[in-house]
Amino acid sequence: MRTILLPVDFTFGSYIAAFYAANLAKTTYAKLLFFHSFYLPVSNQEFHISPDLIKDTEYKTKKQLAQFVEEVKHAISEGTSLEINFEVAAGPFQNMVPHLIINHQADLIVMATHIQKNEFQKILTGSQTLSTVKQSEIPVLVIPDTAIFRKIYTVGFTTSLEDIDNIDVLWPLMQISWLSDVIINYVVVVPDGQGKHSQEQLEEYILLENTFKNIPHKLIVIENQDITNGIMDYVDKNKPDILVTIPKKHTFMDSLKHKSVTENLIKKINIPILCLQE
Repeated sequence: MRTILLPVDFTFGSYIAAFYAANLAKTTYAKLLFFHSFYLPVSNQEFHISPDLIKDTEYKTKKQLAQFVEEVKHAISEGTSLEINFEVAAGPFQNMVPHLIINHQADLIVMATHIQKNEFQKILTGSQTLSTVKQSEIPVLVIPDTAIFRKIYTVGFTTSLEDIDNIDVLWPLMQISWLSDVIINYVVVVPDGQGKHSQEQLEEYILLENTFKNIPHKLIVIENQDITNGIMDYVDKNKPDILVTIPKKHTFMDSLKHKSVTENLIKKINIPILCLQE
């Protein structure tokens, strides 16, 4: 892992995500890039924004971000040894992601999911994270407000191996397995009554053995008509430290019909979720 990109909006959830990212960077020897995008007020009379206003807003925002970074470093054991950069820029964050990834060679984005009192804020901040998960070309680690960083021992991997065209997409999962004594629970959700000795289960198990042959792993079959509920049931019973999934790409018409499993999990599960990108 080279560089972790951490979008910051100065909320409590953003601090929790930053704390998690800093600990992860310390463990993996990765660089940290804190980034905040800000919006400038637009006058009702004219759309011209003076350069002085931009400069002043950028200065104040960068000062606020620098203070945020210092608070995170002080909260982390040996946090001062971390290699940290931070940037601010005016405009929508989503438009800047591709440039940030290229310019800083980022290979992981860590973002917060928020529990907001204000419903509008909840929709806004939640949509930012979900949009990043859908659009990012690199893995996105989603951190809930209640998450506490801890050593990873159990990984719940929920995506069908048969759906993966390029096995390289699993590289971040392999990296996690090298951090400590990790076991990967490969979770398959099947309709009620079809969980035993099904052809699909046997094929999945063969793929599992070939893919993770050098990593401790086991197959867990959950019987449930609803995939999201089945995965949530697995999380409740097995208490994994992190959940890994590969969001499926849906067309616009598909998105009108149903929410993705990943989106439902992000909204409902209180452990970190690593979203890999094909």
